[in-house]
Parts: sequence; structure tokens; C-alpha cells
Amino acid sequence: MPRKGWNVITPPRIPFPWWRQALRAAVWSAFLVLVFYRVFLFQPSDEWGRGNRGGDGRGMRREHREGPGNGHSYGLKTPASIPTNLSRLRIEIAPKDVETLRSTRGMFGGPPRSPAMSEEARPEVKVTVREGTQVWTNVALHLKGAAGSFRPFDDRPALTLHFSKHVKGQRFHGMPKISLNNSVQDPTFISEALCRELYREAGVPTPRTDHVTVVINERDLGLYLLTEGWGKAFLKQHFPDPDGNLYDGGFVRDVFDGPLEVVSGDSQETHPGLERLSAALREPESTQRWTRLSAALDTERFITMAAIDALICHWDGYPMNRNNYRVFEDRSTGRMVFMPHGLDQTFGAGRRMSLDAPVRLPTRAVVAKAIGRTVEGRTRYNERLRELNQSIFNSERMTRRVREIAARIRPTLAAYGSTMASQHDLWVGDMILRIQQRTRSVTHQLSAPVRPTVFDTNRVIHLTGWRPQSARNESGQVRFERSETNGTAELRIQLDGTYGSGSWRSATVLEAGTYQFGGRVRLEGADPAAWVSLRIAGQRVQPVQPEGSGWMPLSFTVEVDEAGTELEFVAEFSGWRGSATFDESSLTLTRMD
Repeated sequence: MPRKGWNVITPPRIPFPWWRQALRAAVWSAFLVLVFYRVFLFQPSDEWGRGNRGGDGRGMRREHREGPGNGHSYGLKTPASIPTNLSRLRIEIAPKDVETLRSTRGMFGGPPRSPAMSEEARPEVKVTVREGTQVWTNVALHLKGAAGSFRPFDDRPALTLHFSKHVKGQRFHGMPKISLNNSVQDPTFISEALCRELYREAGVPTPRTDHVTVVINERDLGLYLLTEGWGKAFLKQHFPDPDGNLYDGGFVRDVFDGPLEVVSGDSQETHPGLERLSAALREPESTQRWTRLSAALDTERFITMAAIDALICHWDGYPMNRNNYRVFEDRSTGRMVFMPHGLDQTFGAGRRMSLDAPVRLPTRAVVAKAIGRTVEGRTRYNERLRELNQSIFNSERMTRRVREIAARIRPTLAAYGSTMASQHDLWVGDMILRIQQRTRSVTHQLSAPVRPTVFDTNRVIHLTGWRPQSARNESGQVRFERSETNGTAELRIQLDGTYGSGSWRSATVLEAGTYQFGGRVRLEGADPAAWVSLRIAGQRVQPVQPEGSGWMPLSFTVEVDEAGTELEFVAEFSGWRGSATFDESSLTLTRMD
């Protein structure tokens, strides 16, 4: 099933004849037997194991620990000696509180989606934390994480620790609150640390990070990423008045989709900053909208955040996915400030965003869309994009920093096992290659910017510059091919039998008006669930099912409200198998008004 927020439509189930149903039942039975053997009988012989279920093949050794309701739990064999360059945190939790934390599994096996299921609503216990000879008592702890990073207590949980909640003034190295991230979606343990440094250097307030090892009740969980907590202590470092309201954006929710959770603030019952921003977003005149937005929003920091999101392929941030953000009312300026987090899937990790993705302003979120609908906003975004590419988005500089962080944590990984360290070397090497590929793509895009569209006398233009993008495929086998048949230039998408979706994309700038995006497609060997569509990025359409053979016409009507709007046009094919071939010369845009 597609996850929430994906711009795809689930195809109908393919009807199977009886013999296929019987074969499928036999395959599933064999699979379940193997799973039972792997989970309950077989113990991995290497350091990493395969039990993490984090989607990246990375896990911890499973050790059977006796105890009511405990069963199997994750843990590493503690090294005889471990490097001292990383802090080692020992967390002691009483047995009754362990059971409380285990109950979180049923409540948060999936992502929290409502205020009642927010971080603050999760079961919380008091624990003792030790680091060498230092001891912190009555520390508030709860399990954290959303759809991708949440793990039950007996797995490898992500944790939030609040040191001053029950002991006034208690700090962990100056921080009243920290998070311990399990990094299950980033096997390098580096993405979050590297990217937060980029935002901070560019002037966007972002919490700091460090690496530590974690032990819970003598269960060694190995390497974790420690992140500074959100709150007044963090705000004091970046704002002259830290007492304004700090809001948690929640899970895949836009800023005005519902009441935001207030993390800190002296006036939590009133929200003047959000009210000013809401009024600015409703301004109908684009010239006045920019003036009002600039008064209610720190547009420079927002544009900087959006530009870095585009540069590093942060598909899960606010501008692209309305996720992983905090909003602060800076009372010293009267403006709202957006800040990012959740940076564990960047630079094409997980194939959720292509390394050749466009660097134009993402406009899925309401605030980003409002900025993109103003000439001043689009102009400043393009300027800032080039400034950042010249200053901080440098391949050599970023890869050098990746190697520095990797060198710091590698001795600890090696202490847990040579296999763990050598595997980490491969992941780090892959990350370096992805950074290099992304910087090359950005340089190419900025050297050939999108220009305003010029129509012919028939009010038609042939769209060019088509590039492939794979939306999803479990085995990564969506294939793209450019070819020519009888003088016709063709763009082909080939699926190999695992459900997936691919598209060809082209961007252009349009004036206000009504347009028709049209073309023709030919399907070969497509399954009954396959479908094709022409659309623009960010909008759903009714898909078209295959009808016979030969060329089939497609069209999509586009309404553009603001002059100078940049749109990305999409020729898409989804299904299990077969190919879709688009006639490139037929992919045109016609002005209708």
C-alpha cells in the first residue's frame, strides 16, 4: 500500500486464476515457515544480524532474555574494551517502568497522527542516567519516533530524555532535554549530523548532534545519535527573546491543518504570530501578499531552509511533505521562523527522491506555495539557491566532513565487530557517491535554468528536456530508455514484474491562464492493473487503464493563477509489468484562453 502523502493511486487487485492462487498460498506458507525458523530458532553469527526491520537490512544481534513478556530482544555483545572518544550512557529503568514502556508498542506501532498521540502523550517513566561517574536521577523518558523510526522497547527504541522536568535546573552537559535517535533509516549515522550543520551554517537555527553508545539495563544497544532537544534552552542560543511560542508541526500536517502542539512559550493560550501568518497567506493580491508575508514570516530563513531541502533531497521536510518541522514566534521581530529536523533520509537515501530531482522551490506546503506565487519570493529563492551552491553545497567539502564523522565513530563500531565496521565503510562510500552525484546534478541544473515558455502562432509548444524519475519499486527495477522508431523519438518506461511507478518529467515557466497538456502513449505487455497518466507534479489525476494496442491519446487541463509560475509536467506509468512508450514529439502544451 502506498504511504500517506505519496502522489500515487493504488491500482485494483489483479485477478488470479485458481492455480495461481494455490501457488501463491504455497509460497506464503513456505515463507512463514522460514520466518518462524529465522525469528525463533536461528541466531545470526555476525555482528549486525537482520532483525532490525528498519528497511535497510541493518540490525542488532538478537539475544534471548528471560522475563515476563520479554521474549527476544535486541542487543549487542558488549566489547571487552571500547574507545572513550564517544560518551557511553547507561540508562537504568525499574522493572515496572519497563512494562509501561513496552505498552507503548500497541499505542505507537504506527505514526502518531493526532494531538492525543503526540510525543508528550506517550507513556513516560522516571529513570537514572549514568555517564562515567556522573549520575542524573528522576530523568523523564519516553519512546519517540514516527512512521519510519519508531521501534518498540525490546527492539532498538528511539528515546527522549527530559533532565529538568522533575529536577529543576538539572542539565545534561548544559541541555535540559535530549533525544537518542536509533538511526534505523540511516545506516551511516551521518546524514542528520551533516545536514544539520549545513542549515546552521546557512543561518537556520537547528539543534546540535553528537554520537554516543547506549546501554539500557545492561542491554547494550550500541551506537546512537544524540540530538539537542527543542525548548527555551535551544531558543536562547538563536533568539534574543526565547519566550515566544514554539510549535511542533506533527506528523505530515500543514501548519494550519489543525491546532499545533505548543512545546514551550509564555503565552500558550494565544497565538498572534500564527494569526498574522494566516492572514498574510489569505491575501489575494500577489504584490501585497509578499509585503504581508515578509512582516509575518522570516522569509529569508524560510527560503534558505527550502533551498537546502531541495539541494540535499530532503523529501520529508516541510516544503515537500509538510513534515519534520518546528515553528517559533520570534517576538523580537514579530515573525514566525520555520526550523527543520528528521534529516535521516537525504541525498537519495531509500530512493524516495531522485538525485536528479529539480532544485526549484518546492510548493506542496501552504507557506512554500504562497512564497512561490510571488515574483519576489521566486526571485529571492533562485538567488539564494545559487548563493548556497557557491558557499556551503560543495562536494569536496561535504564529503570531507562525512569522512571526518565516519573516522570518529568507526573505532566504536569496530569494537563491536569487524563486520560492523567494514559494512559501515560501504554505506559511507555509498553516501559519498550520492553526494557527488547530487552536486553534479545541481551544477548542471543551475547552468541551464528554466526559461519562460514562448508559444508558436497556434499557441502550442513542444515540451523538451524530459528526465526520468522512479517513484517507487520494491526491487528498484524501473527502467527508462530513449529510442527512435521510424523517425519518432520515444520515451519508454519498463516494469519488470514488481509493482512500481516511473515517470518522465519536464519543467517550464508559464503566464497566468488555462493550458492543455497532451500527448500519446503506447502500452506493451501491461498487466490489467497498469495505468498511465499525464499530469503536473503535486496533483492527482484519474489514471487511464490500457485499451487495446497502438497509440492512445491523453490530456490534462492546467489552470495557472499567477504569472511566472513554474510547473513540472509528468508522463507516468504504474503497474506490475510491461512498458509504456510516450511519443516525445506529441507531448505538447496548448494555451486555451
